[in-house]
Amino acid sequence: MDYRTIGQTGLKVSALSFGASSLGGVFHSISESEAIRAAS
Repeated sequence: MDYRTIGQTGLKVSALSFGASSLGGVFHSISESEAIRAAS
């Protein structure tokens, strides 16, 4: 299983569970630079 660290929180989640709906502004507005940082 591949895990990713969420930002600087230290929280690790599986890559399969990282949803992208928030990157599309479904729940709130997000800037392009924030979306790029979250996805990398």
